[in-house]
This record gives sequence, C-alpha cells and structure tokens, in this order.
Amino acid sequence: MAPTVIHLSAQLRQLIYYQLDNNLLQDALFLASRLHALDFRNQDSIHLLALCHQRLGQHKAVYDYAKSAAVRGSHLGCSYIFAQSCLAIGQFEDGIHSLERARPLWDGKETTSTSGMDKQEYRELTIWFRQTTRYNEAVQSRCCRCVQCTGKPVGSPERSETSCRMLCRSIEAQSILVG
Repeated sequence: MAPTVIHLSAQLRQLIYYQLDNNLLQDALFLASRLHALDFRNQDSIHLLALCHQRLGQHKAVYDYAKSAAVRGSHLGCSYIFAQSCLAIGQFEDGIHSLERARPLWDGKETTSTSGMDKQEYRELTIWFRQTTRYNEAVQSRCCRCVQCTGKPVGSPERSETSCRMLCRSIEAQSILVG
C-alpha cells in the first residue's frame, strides 16, 4: 500500500523540525521545499519553508513565500515571520499591515502564562511596536531632516532639492539599519 499525502507530509514535518532543532538548516530547507511542492496550499508547509529561509538569513525569500498567508492574516506563524522579514528589509508598512490583519488570531487566544499574555502574543506585540516605531521615525525623518542635514535651506545655491532628498534618504536608511 502506497503512503498517502497525509502520511508523507507528517513524516516530512517531523524531519524538518528535527533538522531545525539540530541546526541542519540546508537539509531542513531541502525537505521544506519538498513538503511545499507536495502540499503547496497548506499554510503550515509555507510557514516551515519560510522559517527555514529565515533561519538562513534569507529575508527576501521569507517575504516572498510568507506574503500570501501573512497579508490575509490567516496564519499566525506566517504573519510573525513575515513581519520579521519586513523589519529586516525595511518594508515597515507591509509588516504592520500583516500583523494588524492577524490580530484576531492572537486576540482571542487563551493565555498560557501567569502574566496574562502568551509568549507568541508578546513577540507579536514586540515586533509590531518595533515596526511602528521605526516607520514613524522614518516618516518624521523625511519631514525634519531637510534644514538640519547641512544647515543650509533648500533652494540655496549650494544645495538643490534633489541632493537634499538623496542626503535625507541616506541618513534615514543608516538610522533604520543601525537602530
């Protein structure tokens, strides 16, 4: 009797978790891609594939794989790692939007700790606050840096508006990456 898709996917999931636990990330990525090919509509397989990419530091791949489930807000794990990848690549609005869409998933959960908040919920809130803070700082830096970046007003002969925008964007990017 040939194994069914359910049995194969369960076995692959076990192997992927084993590989991730033992820090065998390339093997876990290979198995996760096989699982995703076997059951590409299952959001758990998408989450495992994106998780493997995240552990390898491939944030753009995480962004691409987890985007479909995270934007809909239908899978909490996908929303969380999608928000982390958005934080890493600077797509703050997408990360905030995905966490807002997933809020019903973690608002209605029963708490498992004595502090009244689940660990996953705490991580969700932490990443959400980090992203909103960095996004607000980026927006504010676009508004207030123009006169402060060199001390000369825009339109003076030494400084054009285009050079001011380029300088402000580079200052903004450095502050976000360092922050």
